[in-house]
Amino acid sequence: RSTRARAHWTERKEAVRLGRLYQPVRTPLPASSRRRVALPADLSSAVESDYRLMTDELTWTGLLATATAILVRKVTGADTFSIGLPVHNRSASDAKHVIGTVMEVFPIDVEISADDTFRSLHKRVGKAVMTTMRHAVPGMAPTGDHDVLVNVIPGIELGPFGDVPVSHVALDPGAVDSSRLLQVQLNAYGEDGAALLLDLNEGAAGPDHADRSAAHFAAILEAMAAEPDATVAGLDIRTGHEIRTAGSWGTAPDFDTATRGLVAQLRDALAERDDRVIDDGDLELSGRELWERAVGLARHLRSDGVGTGDRVAIRMGRGIDTVVAILG
Repeated sequence: RSTRARAHWTERKEAVRLGRLYQPVRTPLPASSRRRVALPADLSSAVESDYRLMTDELTWTGLLATATAILVRKVTGADTFSIGLPVHNRSASDAKHVIGTVMEVFPIDVEISADDTFRSLHKRVGKAVMTTMRHAVPGMAPTGDHDVLVNVIPGIELGPFGDVPVSHVALDPGAVDSSRLLQVQLNAYGEDGAALLLDLNEGAAGPDHADRSAAHFAAILEAMAAEPDATVAGLDIRTGHEIRTAGSWGTAPDFDTATRGLVAQLRDALAERDDRVIDDGDLELSGRELWERAVGLARHLRSDGVGTGDRVAIRMGRGIDTVVAILG
């Protein structure tokens, strides 16, 4: 088994890092914010009928890994990445004397297709979970190339300590590894029963994002329970407030017909400015330089046959080049 595991992790291609969640991570932080997700009432029956794996723990791991993959896809646009899976390994002689759990994190490799349904994606993620578990040999976890993690903690049965009743509670440390943007954790114990918790890196999700994240995750679980054969692409995880806010962006009054055109206004605002008007940390441009780049791109588009009224799609990361593309 060790030989097969070593070959598997050696041959595995390293996953592309996300670098963002709700916002780009400019400064990795170890601080985290915890939010609790309300579990849909009909989720348990859907789990048994549509998303069952070999054991209860594997079933919930596969379900939550699938939901986490959908959340990542919706908020980042990424379709290939890995999700970390903690595995309890205690094989070394020194580890046997450590109080508490000894964990290694192994990656689950995820790929989301344009035509995936919840069921088809879960089937592929479940297979990836089983592949990871087969090769999760102690001491062989590859270098971490995951930004999110899914952890299912089973129920704990504790008897009394002598004549004293024993209780247990999970404590939130308010911290994650600075390289980890999101932890999804199901605690199957506690005074209030099972709890589904999101720990969001504060560098990847501000307070407003964190507050909305639980609603986003709950919307994913509700959709998976309600209609397993619905498409992932067709799912809208936005809250009502988010939908109303986005709708308000397109409700400005029409321009007065006498208003000068946008190109003329941009020329007046930029073409004669030699001071800095934009920077992205790696590059800065004066108004004149920004105008010249936008005009250059516009000429290139014209030469390719783009005319007035045509639509040009832009798919780029944040940065000066994106601003040039929009203006051009």
